[in-house]
Amino acid sequence: MPACRSGRCSAASSPVPTHTVCLCLSAKAGVCPDPATEEANCTVGCQSDGDCESTLKCCPAACGKACQEPNEKPGTCPPVKPGIPMLGLCVNQCKTDSNCPGSLKCCRNGCGKVSCVTPFY
Repeated sequence: MPACRSGRCSAASSPVPTHTVCLCLSAKAGVCPDPATEEANCTVGCQSDGDCESTLKCCPAACGKACQEPNEKPGTCPPVKPGIPMLGLCVNQCKTDSNCPGSLKCCRNGCGKVSCVTPFY
């Protein structure tokens, strides 16, 4: 069976026949952002991380799947409870997890902005 090596389809020792279909699924580092909290470029669709440039990952988005900048830290953002806004600054305090100290993640804060918060594991 053909294998994926360096993003290309190859067989053990012989050329891959032209009728063979290869699917190369290469996973990149990082965690996909919550589709409800990240804006995605829906004109750049993808099927796997290998379809995305540089460090972008193929992540679920409102429009299907799109290449997005991954969150670097594990865990999920806590749900935002509708109806009762959270107390605190109603400004964006971060853009990605890397903007947050320690294990904190960049998540929606309840007033339509994002803050560094303790994730759920």
